[in-house]
Amino acid sequence: MASNVDRDIREHRNAWPMLLRFVDCIIIVGTYALSRWLLGQEISDLTLAAGMMGALLFVLFAEGTGIYRVERAVSPDRDLAVVTLNWICTLTVLLVFAFFLKMGANFSRISFAAWGI
Repeated sequence: MASNVDRDIREHRNAWPMLLRFVDCIIIVGTYALSRWLLGQEISDLTLAAGMMGALLFVLFAEGTGIYRVERAVSPDRDLAVVTLNWICTLTVLLVFAFFLKMGANFSRISFAAWGI
């Protein structure tokens, strides 16, 4: 007879929020590369690293605000406002990093602005 102690306790996880995080990351990195490509700028490893950093920051901010919790969805207007706030915070942190690490010269302001919009 198996006791309750021997059984694994597993939290029920829905795959949908994980898929949303992955799609968000692909969109963020892809749109930064696209903005550089459309402006005729080189897509380098540094470009992809900046895009990945942006994706990571956005997912962290989105986790903090609970945007990936499907049961939390209140209204499309509120969700859009929260996503916009997360994106503004992400861009702000990236700009601060670029400034303090003296890497601003490596990134085009035009492509960064196009990516932000």
